[in-house]
Amino acid sequence: MPPLISASLNVILVVDKNGFIQEYNGALEKIFGFSAREAIGAKLSELIFPEKHQKAHEMCMKRIL
Repeated sequence: MPPLISASLNVILVVDKNGFIQEYNGALEKIFGFSAREAIGAKLSELIFPEKHQKAHEMCMKRIL
């Protein structure tokens, strides 16, 4: 992870066009409780959102991207 991302006190979350987490910094670890090792490569909707909201999130992401 680039030093700028890992050292930032701000939340930095980068996902690819398919919704998989590419970058996830320490500020997010404190908020969500998942380590970067657990999060990177995981699908954002499956990691963060409750199951009942996952499909809606994925549909919104498709419209944006």
